[in-house]
Amino acid sequence: MPKREFEKKANKLKELGDQGLLYKAQNPVSRDPAVTRQYRQDMIKRIWNQYGQKNPEFGKKLIDRVTKRMQPDHVWELQLGGPDNVKNLKFLDSYTNWHIGVKQIRPQIKDLPTGTKIKINIQLGGKYMDEKLDDLIMRVKEKLKTEPDSIIYSELCEGVTATTMDNKVLKLYFEFLGKSDGARCGAIDLWSINELYEHQYRVSDFLGGTEKWMEVGQVLYEPLVIDKHSGQVCFFKQGYSASAEKTFGDFNYFLFNYVFGPKYEELVPDVHLDNWYQFLKKINLA
Repeated sequence: MPKREFEKKANKLKELGDQGLLYKAQNPVSRDPAVTRQYRQDMIKRIWNQYGQKNPEFGKKLIDRVTKRMQPDHVWELQLGGPDNVKNLKFLDSYTNWHIGVKQIRPQIKDLPTGTKIKINIQLGGKYMDEKLDDLIMRVKEKLKTEPDSIIYSELCEGVTATTMDNKVLKLYFEFLGKSDGARCGAIDLWSINELYEHQYRVSDFLGGTEKWMEVGQVLYEPLVIDKHSGQVCFFKQGYSASAEKTFGDFNYFLFNYVFGPKYEELVPDVHLDNWYQFLKKINLA
């Protein structure tokens, strides 16, 4: 999404949260579609009044932009207690509006009681991640570019900006998304921001459910989760027992040692046949 558009939206929400104004609104929220419809029509009228005579082609381009590429956005999200009126509307890039509201905020507050106070934390990359780990990820990305078959067994993506609730133990994971929006590293998959909230159905079967666990990926198709209270990364094997089969430390430790390090061999049977493991050995990480 456009970084400038994201920051404009996210910074305003953070400001409102810091003022103690954000809270989980009653679902479904009360809204009148006529408010945003009239706001768009008024903007189209203003554009045409200004440019219709002296520069109609430019006016048409602006109208095309606000009708096809932008949306009237509730600056103070309705789902976070914002008012449904014209004073709370501004045009915003359509994808940014949808992604922040639907893919980032809504899944994180949907299980909270109505009225819960909300604070916004903005993750842009580089603040919480260990510098050595940051350098390691960049190094691995560069090495993968020289491996013609790497697409078969790995993928490190471009980073993504993301908003998260003020949960310190999850910051390491969201910081990683700022460097690589999801990843495939041999037997390990780490969910992207788009995939993350679509993969929480399995943790509802664990003791503590979604209040305790967040699934952030999988190892050999079995759930890889973070304990929201301790920040520890855990791995559940088939059967989803009440207690984690194995604990891997915090998320940075897991990345450094198991994803990009020698402990990867502890996760995979017949690891000497694994392409990712062979790649790690080739670049002296395993």
